Amino acid sequence: MICLATFLYAIVGGPGVGKTSIIEELEKKNEVVIREVATDYIAEQLAKGVEKPWFKENFQRNILVRHLAREACAISEACQEGRSHVFADRGILDNYVYMILRGRENTEEYRVIDRMIKKHHIGEYYNAIFFVTPYNGGEFACEYTEIRHEDTEESLRIHKMLQEIYASGCKRVIEVPFNMTPEARANFVLDQVNQIEKEIE
Repeated sequence: MICLATFLYAIVGGPGVGKTSIIEELEKKNEVVIREVATDYIAEQLAKGVEKPWFKENFQRNILVRHLAREACAISEACQEGRSHVFADRGILDNYVYMILRGRENTEEYRVIDRMIKKHHIGEYYNAIFFVTPYNGGEFACEYTEIRHEDTEESLRIHKMLQEIYASGCKRVIEVPFNMTPEARANFVLDQVNQIEKEIE
């Protein structure tokens, strides 16, 4: 089968806002999805006895390398199956935000990440970004876990920074409403994707 076009979409937003629940619903609908790398990588490092792996050198670089590999693999598989789109939990611009938050803008790791991201021409890399607002709006609270180490205040700060960086770097950013169930939000995403891809045809 010849692959004509497989578009990549990213589901982004701060920690705990409901990104993964949308990805899970999309997966239930037999969509091709890319699971979040950071969650898996942190769990892996904790299992090895590494404390607070997010503070270790090259943590974010390792996340980006794995994320890009997952995207490439998913796109290749979707292409072979004749699928028109793939959904990623988080996008590659997230890496800038987390490096800035940790005060690592002037490191070699940041420069490597910057070069890696720029190679992908971010303005065209994602066909659209779905920016997820907290699922319960103003009552949002980020639940702290062994994997998720951000509190509500930091999560909202990350959320705002992500919103700004994707709005400035990507061609199409669509806000996912908060007053919906995860399934309804997944349906919203699919409806938007269908409209976008019809316009491209």
